[in-house]
Amino acid sequence: MTLLFFKGIIKRLAVTSKGRPRWLFRLICIRTYQALLHKEITKFIHRNDIVLDVGARWFPYTRYQKCKAIYGIDIPSESDGYLGWDTEKLKILSNNENIIPIYANCESMPFLSNSFDKIIMVEVIEHVANDAHAVLELARVLKPTGKILITTPNSKVSGEKNPYHLSEYTLIGFKNLLCKQFNNVEVSSIFPNPELFIKQYLPENKSILKRAYWKFRYSIARKAKKGQDDGGYTLLGKCEEPNEVYYPSKASLNDNQSLLCCPVCRYPLGEYNNNTDIEQISCNGCGKSFPYFHGIPMLMNSLIVKE
Repeated sequence: MTLLFFKGIIKRLAVTSKGRPRWLFRLICIRTYQALLHKEITKFIHRNDIVLDVGARWFPYTRYQKCKAIYGIDIPSESDGYLGWDTEKLKILSNNENIIPIYANCESMPFLSNSFDKIIMVEVIEHVANDAHAVLELARVLKPTGKILITTPNSKVSGEKNPYHLSEYTLIGFKNLLCKQFNNVEVSSIFPNPELFIKQYLPENKSILKRAYWKFRYSIARKAKKGQDDGGYTLLGKCEEPNEVYYPSKASLNDNQSLLCCPVCRYPLGEYNNNTDIEQISCNGCGKSFPYFHGIPMLMNSLIVKE
C-alpha cells in the first residue's frame, strides 16, 4: 500500500494527467539532452581552434570550451526574448577575451572566407528564411580542413509545428540540404522526445520512470546509431570538406589579420573592438557604416534597432 502511494506521488511529479512532462521528468531526461550536446561539442572543439557559434544567444554550448577564440553571431532579441542575443547575460561574459559577440545574420555573414576551424549551429537552421544560402555561407567561412556540427528538430518526432520555425526537416531532407555544400556529411537522430513518448507508449498503469529510462537508453544506443528517421527528437549533422568553389584559394589568413569583413562588399574590416565608447565601424571598401549596440557591432544589412 505504501509502495503504491509513493509510486502515485512520483508519477504526479513526473507528468500531468494529459501526459505532459513536469519538472521531475525534465530533470531526468531533458537535462540529459543538454549534457549530451555539451559532451559532443567538447569532443568536437580543440584547444587551437577558432570557433564560430551561429545563433549563439549567450554561448551556452561554447563559453566553457578551451580554444583560441569563439566568435558568436545572432540577431537583435525579438519574440519576447525567444530569439536573438540575451544582452543581460552577455554583460556577464564581457570580461572573457576569447568570446567575441557580433550582431549578424547567418545568410550574409561578416567574415572572410576560409576563417574558422569549427562551426557550431544548435537549433538555428529551422529559424532561417533561406536555409540553402545559410548553408552556403557556412561552407564559405569554414576552412578546407574545418568541421561543422549542426542540429535541428526531427519533424517526424517533434510533433506539433513550432510557430517560430520557418522550415522543418526529416533525416533525409536535412542530409540533402547539407550535401549540396559539403562532400562529407553524416546525419544521425538523437534523443527521443519525452513528451510524445509518454503520450504514445506508456499506459496509465505502468511505471513511467522505469519505462522512460529504458526507452531513452534504447533510442540512444540502438535506433539513433542506425540513423533511423524516428530514432530521436534531434537531428545531428557533422559536415566536412566544403565544396572548393565557395572559398578562394588565396583566402589564407595571417595571424594578425582580422576575420571580420563587410557583409555588403566583403572588404576586410579593422580589428574587433568591444569598447562601448565607439559609435560605429566603417567599411573602407563601400563606405557603409555599421553602428554599435550594447557595445556589439551591428554587422548586418538591416541596421534598424529599437532600444
